[in-house]
Amino acid sequence: MKRKLHILLLTLTITTLTTLTTIYIPQVHAATLTLTINCKAQYDLGEQVIINGTLTQDGTPVTDALVTAQINKPNSTEPWIIRTSPTGNTSTVHWSLEITNLTTADSGGNPKTTFNRGEYLGFKVTIKNHDLTPHDAKLYVSAFYGNEIPFGIQKIWEGTVQAQEQKTITVWPVFEIPDNAPTGTAFATANRLTDTPTSGGFAYCPEKSSGVQKESGGGTQPPSPTTQDGTYNKTFRIPGRYAKLGNYTVHVISYYPPLLAQNTTTFEVILVGDLTGPDGEPDGKVNMRDVAIVARNYGKEAIP
Repeated sequence: MKRKLHILLLTLTITTLTTLTTIYIPQVHAATLTLTINCKAQYDLGEQVIINGTLTQDGTPVTDALVTAQINKPNSTEPWIIRTSPTGNTSTVHWSLEITNLTTADSGGNPKTTFNRGEYLGFKVTIKNHDLTPHDAKLYVSAFYGNEIPFGIQKIWEGTVQAQEQKTITVWPVFEIPDNAPTGTAFATANRLTDTPTSGGFAYCPEKSSGVQKESGGGTQPPSPTTQDGTYNKTFRIPGRYAKLGNYTVHVISYYPPLLAQNTTTFEVILVGDLTGPDGEPDGKVNMRDVAIVARNYGKEAIP
């Protein structure tokens, strides 16, 4: 009888422990980071491109992150534009690497802000590693006319920034000011990345901007577009002449530790008015052949 009672008590004890173990198993929920992207399907030469979207975590707007966008020309894997946008107020965010200064420079590395057509443009960039560990990074600089048309992008440095190190990088030449460049104030941007967005890379910190005066004349850097918390917004302009027609790829990425979100879309650059060429297909020119097509069909109406 005692043995049977002992077995019964042991069974009850095991059952109780099993029940307690089952009750205290924690429930784990995996957070989701979602990045959206919007732009028009088609743009004409000279038209402004607006790329925007939202960043949310489990449906809630993320207001202290960065979104980096890379735009590639048709049939190219190399970046044409790289820009970084905040999704809100990031002034109190701790950045592992930070760009503390961006200055345009001459061949001797001296600060210079006024350049003539045909001159070469250099840069002096200072970066700081705020962490206690080293970081590998790539540094890209881009140049834009005051009307937001890009005229160059280069990776000017790649390497390791040691823990707590402040490094100044001077590179000349980087860009040649085109002979047909408009006069006035242009601007340059620097982006510190783990890698390009198309390779899964993201920005360590907000981009840094600097003004460049080309010869004489008016014009200022366009104001940054206003955004709501949890959104990003970047604009640029398609060149009015000699722009490459076709489908451009836009890749956006955001790292919000420990989550990474990406998205991709395309837009097409067309030449409005280019109706046909010698082979019956658009030939990248608007000429009398196109005017003749319009004249032949002037006054005609489509059937609803």
